[in-house]
Amino acid sequence: MYQFWFIFVLVSLTSGLRINFTNCQHPEWTCHNNAPSNITYVCPARSNDNIVHLKDFYTDHIHSLTIKNCRDLKVVLDCPILQRSSRLQKLAIKDCTRLEFISLSSSSLLQTPPEVYIENIKEIISLPRNMFKSPKTITETKCMGTSSLKCIHFANSKINTISSKAIHNISGCRSVEFDNVTINSIQSEGIEAILGNDNTLFEMTNTKVDGIDYKGITVQSTTARLSFNSFGEVVAGVVNVTSDKLYIVGNSFRTIHGNGLVTNSIHTDITDNIIGTLKTNALSNIKCSKRRSTKKHMNFIRNTIERVEPYSLYLDYASCKTAVTQVVIRENKMDCKCRNIAYLNSQTNVEQNNLILNLSNNNTCLMTSCVLPVEVVKLLLESDMCHLNLDTRVMCLLYNDKHSNKNEVITDEDVTEPAPTFYLIRQANNLQEGSAAMTAIDKEDLLKDTHLNMTNRTTIKVVFDSSKDFVETLRSTSRTRNRPTEHSPPKDEYVSRCIGTQCRNTAAYNRQRALDFYKYVYAQLLLAAVLGAAPFLGPYLAGIPAALDVWLQGRPMAALLLPIVQAAPIAFLDAAVYAEIKDGGHPYVTGLAIAGGIFYLGPEGAILGPLLLCCLMVVFNLSSTFLRDTPSEERAALHSRVR
Repeated sequence: MYQFWFIFVLVSLTSGLRINFTNCQHPEWTCHNNAPSNITYVCPARSNDNIVHLKDFYTDHIHSLTIKNCRDLKVVLDCPILQRSSRLQKLAIKDCTRLEFISLSSSSLLQTPPEVYIENIKEIISLPRNMFKSPKTITETKCMGTSSLKCIHFANSKINTISSKAIHNISGCRSVEFDNVTINSIQSEGIEAILGNDNTLFEMTNTKVDGIDYKGITVQSTTARLSFNSFGEVVAGVVNVTSDKLYIVGNSFRTIHGNGLVTNSIHTDITDNIIGTLKTNALSNIKCSKRRSTKKHMNFIRNTIERVEPYSLYLDYASCKTAVTQVVIRENKMDCKCRNIAYLNSQTNVEQNNLILNLSNNNTCLMTSCVLPVEVVKLLLESDMCHLNLDTRVMCLLYNDKHSNKNEVITDEDVTEPAPTFYLIRQANNLQEGSAAMTAIDKEDLLKDTHLNMTNRTTIKVVFDSSKDFVETLRSTSRTRNRPTEHSPPKDEYVSRCIGTQCRNTAAYNRQRALDFYKYVYAQLLLAAVLGAAPFLGPYLAGIPAALDVWLQGRPMAALLLPIVQAAPIAFLDAAVYAEIKDGGHPYVTGLAIAGGIFYLGPEGAILGPLLLCCLMVVFNLSSTFLRDTPSEERAALHSRVR
């Protein structure tokens, strides 16, 4: 039964059109310079399955083999016993749909040529164990034709699995490159590229790695470059790099766990990376090499870290000091949740803390409405606000007020005092993870909020969603913050008791508030007075701006009632008042007198105009009375004498 199953598997693996070189005149074969040394095979369209045995090309004259345009290609890597060493130095496979590397026996030795180029393959089933290695035995050396690998290159391809030890023991190899490759899984010790330190290169660029196991990538080379790749979970010990020059640039990491990156380099550049979560001690094994060199550096620049856990930003700073390496940590954007970065204000690792918190290094908080330095953690700790899950707007307001030079007022005693800015901190409707999300209302919003019960400028009644009310002293962010803690006095003492700076600040704030309201009250009173004196329009129209202001405050019912209440007296008050005025003329005439007086005489005309009108009205009334009281006979005689 087992023999039948083995024969079935063997037949299925070896089925397909076997590729054999015949001559340069064959339609599927192309020879460079018509010499059978550098040959290219193009799979025919009529064949779906093709198979190539590398041992068929271990001849005295074939130096390079290229296979192109195959739908399904199987490559048999078995290394037979040879009398003479192979001359095949290069294998290139390009533009295929499916590629599989196989062995016909589990005990067979596997060996590839020194140079392997795999490009534009839609699916590579796997890189099997011991596929790429430098030869150890005489048989392996004869199959390779040289003592070591030279180059491994993958580009524009997808690899399902890189098996354990698929690439290992490749000392002497010049370069290992992955360019625009998708790798579903790298098993433990899948890539062990120990290349040496003689102008060697390991490069992984534009590559997506979904899964990677412990020690999945181990590199020792002159230059190691991980650029613009996408990594999933980087667990402990996954990436191990020892090199003279290390570039980790433009990569995306979902999560870097503790000791996920283990590096030891003379020149290290970790720049422009996007890290979803940086776990505790994620960078603690990034070391500086003690090897002698000039201008050694460790750069951690322009990285974006969406979530930072405590102690995750610490490099192995001690190794860099020992190696006399310049460390630069600047222009990074990171999560500034105070509880996670509070350790940066500790008295341990002071030098590295200063590198991160130094304003000149421009390390800032991520997802804020302002440019907020990481240094804000100091302010939050000093203010005893680190335990609060503050909204980023609160943090911006706190920091800007702390460092603002424009927050001064002059009191009545001509004493300059720093003007504190107050904030209302409220609990949000939806609580997550047991913490209260906070929002901020600045000073102007504080005055407009109708739900506040303010009895003193330094206190406020806060209504939480739990319907529990309490009076809390507002947090002040003035420069005189370092004061002893004061307890809120009883409500009946809020107005009667204040001392020193508090009284002066209270007086200044009350005066400013009066001036703020004065412009609205004065404007409406002036408009009402003018319309009352010169009623071209009804005086009640002066209430329309006030109604609009009330509407904008979110009080529509009050805004609608205000014009109605102001217009109601017209129905009974105006008629009663005008009825009491005997022979006073119509208000319209008075308005014309005021307008005419101002037009001809200036501001004084507002008084002189109505006075002149009054004189004319007196003369008119006297003349009318005189003529009305004279008898008709006298008037007739008077008229006759006149004639």
